[in-house]
Amino acid sequence: MGDKSQLLAMTFATKYKLRVVIPGVFLGILLNHGIAVLVGKYINKLVPMSYINIITAFVFILFGFLSLRYEDDEDEGEKDYKLPIITVMITFFLGEFGDKTQLVTMTLASESANPYMILVGTVSAMMVTSLLGIVIGSRLGKKIPENTIKIIASIIFIIFGISKLISLNLNYIVLWIIFVILIEAIFLYKFIKKSRENKITRYKKVAQELYNQRELLKKFTNDICDDISHKGDCPTCEGGNCLIGYAKELLSNSESLENIKSQDLGNLINKTYNKDIVFKALLSIIKSYENFGYWENSPKDIEKTKEIFEYILLGKII
Repeated sequence: MGDKSQLLAMTFATKYKLRVVIPGVFLGILLNHGIAVLVGKYINKLVPMSYINIITAFVFILFGFLSLRYEDDEDEGEKDYKLPIITVMITFFLGEFGDKTQLVTMTLASESANPYMILVGTVSAMMVTSLLGIVIGSRLGKKIPENTIKIIASIIFIIFGISKLISLNLNYIVLWIIFVILIEAIFLYKFIKKSRENKITRYKKVAQELYNQRELLKKFTNDICDDISHKGDCPTCEGGNCLIGYAKELLSNSESLENIKSQDLGNLINKTYNKDIVFKALLSIIKSYENFGYWENSPKDIEKTKEIFEYILLGKII
């Protein structure tokens, strides 16, 4: 419990979906222990362990650097689904290569009459341990900001990579470690700087979208009023006493809604509004919600205007 494999599982679970992490972890463990069972005591003769450790150190450090790649719009599609599974699998395979769990598996398999049962047992035990890390990591991933997770993941990978380098007793090992730390510091600096710049840009983009949305809704409400006036159904403006008038008040006072009296929509005048225009206005709000994720935290004036349009079209709020 709390060993390298569990920490790796936890780290990946903060970065990727469970449907990616669990198969990747399973395949990595299965491949690692499968080789231990099939090759057993001959593995060191086939591939020198020093080479494996060098590759493992390089992979950990590389993943540490790659964790700090900044993407403005992350693709959640097929590319994001397949490649991380391979990443997780390779990391687990190399991370456990030559580790005590693999050595124990080799020993047990060489002494057992049924080595494949050893494989089932060791893979199952490793999966149970890793799943605990995955559960913890997935929950942390929901509470910790994504950029913070990337920084933590990067540091964990770098630490594992450096620990592997130290175990190799290479020449000039201190210089290698300093070099890796300097590169990591540069990546961290650029990542944090880019994150801050993007945060400001995103706020500006959302603010502009809200402004555009309000202006569009004001145009829609004016068009609705003009349409009903041309029909002669609204000889005198009722102001905030009618549904559309109330919507216009909300949109015009978005920064001081406390000055607008809250109204029960059922008590307001519901005229024969042009429902085609009302539908287009409602659709524009829904599209805005979809684009900017306002469903759970929408601006109060736009949300109330949305409810007004729903009430006009359906006679109720949905």
